[in-house]
Amino acid sequence: TPTMATQPSLPPPAPAPPPAPPVAPVAAAAPPATSFLDAIATGGGAKLKVVGYEQRDASAPAMVQELDNVDEIANYTTTVLDINLEHWIDLITDWTFPTQFVSLSMEEAKVIVHGCELQHKLKSYEKVRDQVTPEELAILSSLQLRVDRVINEMMGDDTDAVFIKTSCRSAKDTAIFDSSFRSKYVSEIKKLDPRCENDQIAALLEAAISLLQTKTADELLRSFFQSERVSQDFELALESPERWDQSLCVRKWYEIHPSMEFRGFVANGQLNA
Repeated sequence: TPTMATQPSLPPPAPAPPPAPPVAPVAAAAPPATSFLDAIATGGGAKLKVVGYEQRDASAPAMVQELDNVDEIANYTTTVLDINLEHWIDLITDWTFPTQFVSLSMEEAKVIVHGCELQHKLKSYEKVRDQVTPEELAILSSLQLRVDRVINEMMGDDTDAVFIKTSCRSAKDTAIFDSSFRSKYVSEIKKLDPRCENDQIAALLEAAISLLQTKTADELLRSFFQSERVSQDFELALESPERWDQSLCVRKWYEIHPSMEFRGFVANGQLNA
């Protein structure tokens, strides 16, 4: 009788795979941003680039601790103070906006710097006014009277606001602290194409610039106390009391579109665009 061929034994069945872990719920996608600011706040399309270096305001004056030696400090301070507006505005009087100066004493500048320090801690202009000493409050009140007088002289039928800066720079870094900044941005972007990034930037600039309009000295101090630029400029000037010559520059307000702002740079006495 023929013998049946032996069948090879089959391998044991593979063990059943472990149960799959529960799937975590997927977060709902951020709703479409309705503005550039919303996109930044909600992650709805706008992403900020992470950079590997410290950010700083390139227009900020260098403080003493940032420079290497006494000569470098002296040369730098001299250069900064030499280019204050008072020293060259006469050369362009016929081509620039009407401007008046309110001279500042060192005591007034010190009170403003102290106000900036208190504002940084207290986050409230009203609380700052409550915290300054009676002597400082008297200095501020006297300054306000002088500034309000010049503001009223500058305003007329063609404008109801002025632009005020220090001898060196303006307080344009304070727009982000103003509660009306977002609403002004929304108002500006409605006039433009909200899908266009260039228009979004233009709307941001328009909103920020509009907040530099000043109608009272109280508005000015509220803005200055929030400004790091103002604090830096006065701190630098106070380091050279022998050269003290600082003012508030009060200029008539004119509406200018950001696209019409042009800057010239002077090197070795030559104007370069």
